[in-house]
Amino acid sequence: MALKPFLLQPQTTFVKFLQDNPSVRSSAALALGKLSVLSTRVDPLVRGLLSNLHASEGGVREAILVALKGVIKHAGKSVSSPVKTRVFDLSNELIYNDDEQIRSSSARILGIISEVQFSTFTCIYSICSTSGIYHLCNITTAPVKIWL
Repeated sequence: MALKPFLLQPQTTFVKFLQDNPSVRSSAALALGKLSVLSTRVDPLVRGLLSNLHASEGGVREAILVALKGVIKHAGKSVSSPVKTRVFDLSNELIYNDDEQIRSSSARILGIISEVQFSTFTCIYSICSTSGIYHLCNITTAPVKIWL
């Protein structure tokens, strides 16, 4: 597509908007996920989101997780295995966060990663609002759809 050379500028802008007010953050997170399908350089985008995630809190962290979920969902096949592993490891840590929104977003990311590259990971998580976190390990059959 002829627009691919121009994708870096909107991507950078949307990443900056993830730090803005809540309505702008939400729109930027969704747009970044959808835009990523056109990107030829997904790994640097995901690494940047992971770095920003470590340095953020609250609503900004939630927006970054939504953006990360969108990028993995729309362009996950273009993300290298080492970067997917970093996303998995961080989501695996955040699933035990005190904030329910963070836990929910992390579970969704783990579900999407399991669909994109299931054989790499041996653990899947699911959150049940009444019972807490279920940790299912050593699942080696076909991917299990986790509510996304």
